Amino acid sequence: MAPTVAPRYLVMLLGCGFLLALILLVYSLTAVWPTPAPAVPPSAAAAPASATSPPAKPDWDKRVTWFGLRGDISDELRLLLIVIITAALGSYIHAVTSFTSYAGNRTLQSSWIWWYILRGPIGVALAVIFYCVVRGGLFSSGAVGTDMSPFGVAALSGLVGMFSKQASDKLRETFDNLFRTAPGKGDDARADKLTPAEVTLKAIDPTGVPVGATGVSIKVVGENFAQGAMVLVNEAERRTVFVSATELIAYLEAGDTAAAASLQIAVKAAPPSDSQSNPLVFSVQETTPTG
Repeated sequence: MAPTVAPRYLVMLLGCGFLLALILLVYSLTAVWPTPAPAVPPSAAAAPASATSPPAKPDWDKRVTWFGLRGDISDELRLLLIVIITAALGSYIHAVTSFTSYAGNRTLQSSWIWWYILRGPIGVALAVIFYCVVRGGLFSSGAVGTDMSPFGVAALSGLVGMFSKQASDKLRETFDNLFRTAPGKGDDARADKLTPAEVTLKAIDPTGVPVGATGVSIKVVGENFAQGAMVLVNEAERRTVFVSATELIAYLEAGDTAAAASLQIAVKAAPPSDSQSNPLVFSVQETTPTG
């Protein structure tokens, strides 16, 4: 059965869930963010610090309060929680940006709901792995939590969550170089391996309209279209209706035909892919008066 546009109540429910998730993530980040430990009065028996020795880094406060629950956590656990929360925030930005685009165009498909729900856990899992790789490769085994900047950890994790595809590609590149197999071995020996099909554009109908035409729709013919694919006009998304894996219908805006121009028509693959098809030219021409 062909996928259908998500019903309005489901779009509203998902949108409200995104708003609540943002509040929860921001509050949780402020709750676990490290603060200096309370000052301890110096003991009379303590040895005075050397004038030439560098000042000691302040310890982080072990206490954490989250929705009324109080407890102590270690510095390492605090950093890991920062990784998880900021990675979820990065994934949140990616998911909400996509959600608003498709919901606004009324092309959000029910089959993609689980992609939005699982987008956060995917980004979090990838960020935790990335953090362990960076922590294990760039810091000595004797490094403690306070030796790391929470801002740097948060920035790295947030970017990994937001750009999980690029982060996974980088990890794949790293391990491909470390564990390269001989040609014809590994995945090359498996005939049923999964390879994503690229969208291609073959034709558009019509190929042009006169200047000032309104209510223009274009039939876009190609291959490997999927629910959620968008037609681009000069890199800008236009309202798109999915017909089949080989056909889309796109609706031009009034500004597209306001003046003579050669518009570049392309197709943006359905998420989570960010690939685009080859472009074709759509002409907006001045009409020649007859008489």
